[in-house]
Amino acid sequence: MRTVCLLLLLSSLASLAACSSRHWYEGMRQGERARQERIPGEPARTSPDVDYDAYQAERERLATEPQQ
Repeated sequence: MRTVCLLLLLSSLASLAACSSRHWYEGMRQGERARQERIPGEPARTSPDVDYDAYQAERERLATEPQQ
């Protein structure tokens, strides 16, 4: 029973971490869009058009890519 509870707790924490990462990323995108609207012509610091799934896929690709 203790092992089952521990597994449930760990899986819950992992899913919460994924949610918070997505929300953090989306908040950064919104902030960048707002900054660009306030200061027209200012170069973008990031690309607000990249959705979270594409961002995460690129992070995973870079993490598994061999270091040079």
